[in-house]
Amino acid sequence: MTPRHGSGFGRLLEKNASMEEDRTYWPFQTIPFEQMTDQHHAELDFFSTAHGEGYRAFTFCFGFGAESSGDRVGHIVRRGGHNQNWEVVLSEAEKEVGTAYVAGFKHASDAVLLWLGGRPAKESVIDMESWLGPSGIK
Repeated sequence: MTPRHGSGFGRLLEKNASMEEDRTYWPFQTIPFEQMTDQHHAELDFFSTAHGEGYRAFTFCFGFGAESSGDRVGHIVRRGGHNQNWEVVLSEAEKEVGTAYVAGFKHASDAVLLWLGGRPAKESVIDMESWLGPSGIK
């Protein structure tokens, strides 16, 4: 869900922007509840769940993510149209340890939450039933 103040997917990006730049951490102001789509509700659920489990959930110029109090970070990046295809990027100690392409935001957000909870990268996405393409999970 894009914060009301304008950051998120709608912003024009510099060519070399990184996933660490332009983060807006939850909680932030959102559109009114009655104007939310199913996608907005899924994003709100991710932010609320991550926050409730003690992670720092955020939105950034390419998508969504959360970070643990340790060295783990998970990013969710939209790939394709209609909010159906997502790339999950898992990092630890500032190094990418794997990526996976999944269908559905819920699958992507579940994988990130499992990763932040301590599961190995491969196990965090292996039981997702809707693979889209090659995985770079180690």
